[in-house]
Amino acid sequence: MRYWLFFALGLVFSCSLFEKGDLIDKMPKPFNERETVSVLSERLTYLDAEMIELGDNQVEYRFLLRLFDAEDNLILSPNNKELLCEFVGKYVGYGYGTPDPEVCGLSYYFSFRNLGQRSLKSSLHVVVSGDIKASDPSDQLTGLPFDLKELKKLEYCPIAWEKMDSELVFEDTNWRFIGFLNEWGEIYSTPSCEDQNVALSFRKDIQEGDPSFVSLGDPDAKYFELSSEVWVSERPGDGVKLYSRLNSNQLVVFSGLIPLTSNPGPSNRDRDNFVNNSLNSLHKYDSIHAILQVKDTIDFSIDGNTLRIWNKNTGIQALFFNQ
Repeated sequence: MRYWLFFALGLVFSCSLFEKGDLIDKMPKPFNERETVSVLSERLTYLDAEMIELGDNQVEYRFLLRLFDAEDNLILSPNNKELLCEFVGKYVGYGYGTPDPEVCGLSYYFSFRNLGQRSLKSSLHVVVSGDIKASDPSDQLTGLPFDLKELKKLEYCPIAWEKMDSELVFEDTNWRFIGFLNEWGEIYSTPSCEDQNVALSFRKDIQEGDPSFVSLGDPDAKYFELSSEVWVSERPGDGVKLYSRLNSNQLVVFSGLIPLTSNPGPSNRDRDNFVNNSLNSLHKYDSIHAILQVKDTIDFSIDGNTLRIWNKNTGIQALFFNQ
């Protein structure tokens, strides 16, 4: 009887060891224990995120790095979540990016990436260094395993433009933002990398898609649109800025209101909250609006295909072009 008891205990113990060893064998190796396939130094990438379904109604949010202009659309699956979360908490605006590792992937995917549907070019532009590691048979990664060593923000993305001799008019011209000017007329700050297509258009007449509005100042004030790929669009109940020409090179900005009973515009017009953007985008947004202050007299001049617009009260001036 004692013999069979020891035999049974031994069998259970050996099976337990086998199952434990089998489980260890199925766990992928940590990145730092793998062979390095190649080393990346200060490569430009988009910081992306994905939602992975784990089963039993469980999901996980993981970061991805997509290299700029890489062959075969090279994707990296980085480790070092603490570094990634600290970075997101620092560069996504108004607290929508959180450094908490438990929820930072979720917050970036939903708040910043807009349910994963926002253009990839509107993702955070980053510079990364680290090691691409050998894949493991147990990996369940979208991209190549990447041991992330360093992560920096790409701060400047100058716009390609060319000065041309043109005879453009102020109204109904699509003026694209080039950057802010210093007192010597030099460009010192360009659009954020996450929002490079910022445009300004002063309407001569209401155009299709423009909201109806009620002026709270000059009854003859007209609509102007400050647009981009990611900034908020106006809807019924929102406040709106309007303008009136004073003379050939000055205007005044007034406030207005889009009535709650007004048509919201085309149904395909996305409403995207700009507060979820990068801090860089928010700073540009705030500075442009500091030029277009309500009740301020705004100066502007057109030279060829460029528009310079400035506010003497705030001391901020910006350059736009049409091409």
